[in-house]
Amino acid sequence: MNFSKKKYILLEKLYLVAIITFYFPIVSSWEHYSGIKKESAKQANNRNFAENHEKIVYDEKAYFSNTINARSLYSNDACHLNIECSKHDATQLRLPIHGPKGDQGPPGIMGPKGEKGEPGIAGIPAREPPAPNFSAFFASLTKNIGPFKQDQDLIFTYVITNFGNHYNSNSGVYTVPFNGVYQFFATISATGRQKAGVNIMKNGVSILIVWSESEPWSTTTQPIILHCNQGDRIYLRIQARASHLHGYLYSSFGGSLLFEEISPF
Repeated sequence: MNFSKKKYILLEKLYLVAIITFYFPIVSSWEHYSGIKKESAKQANNRNFAENHEKIVYDEKAYFSNTINARSLYSNDACHLNIECSKHDATQLRLPIHGPKGDQGPPGIMGPKGEKGEPGIAGIPAREPPAPNFSAFFASLTKNIGPFKQDQDLIFTYVITNFGNHYNSNSGVYTVPFNGVYQFFATISATGRQKAGVNIMKNGVSILIVWSESEPWSTTTQPIILHCNQGDRIYLRIQARASHLHGYLYSSFGGSLLFEEISPF
């Protein structure tokens, strides 16, 4: 092998050694440096974008709050323009576009009739109204009675009307058949130049006094309206101090149910 050829081979080997020694480390370092630089640039861009986004949002609110109602700006009926940046973490910017409210549009065409729904739950059946109740009586004295040494319960034996059979002609007592309002009356006639005094009684308590004093002849009629409960006892009691009672249908006792008190339950 001649000298020139050996020299060429030596230079070739030195060139390879130089490439391995210097070029590859430098390239590797440059790529590493470039990656760090790119990453730093990306982070800086993201940071700047976030800062700018916050500033834009802040400025947007500050600006629009001075120009239009801030409440309506962010309401559901406002239109918004979305800007998305895919290369950054903060990917969305929202800008409201809000104009004046327009006129109401015409009503739309009526839609097709829907299907018939299922029947509802049946209501409570109505209660049949109760049949009205009635009660009335009228009785009179057929002969004169008195005087008496003590007060006496009067018995009107001549019964003209006893609808419902609630007046007892043996005791002279009318027993209230239903809760409600009743009207009673007592007609008292005293014998010639005498006195007659009668108490209208309810369950043993005097409710009203009927007085008649003949000069020479006198008859008194006294009506009364009472609220009564079923089972109450209504009758007349003559006073011993004025017990000259004229009969022959001049003295009488009667009453009737005006209206019944109906319970709602």
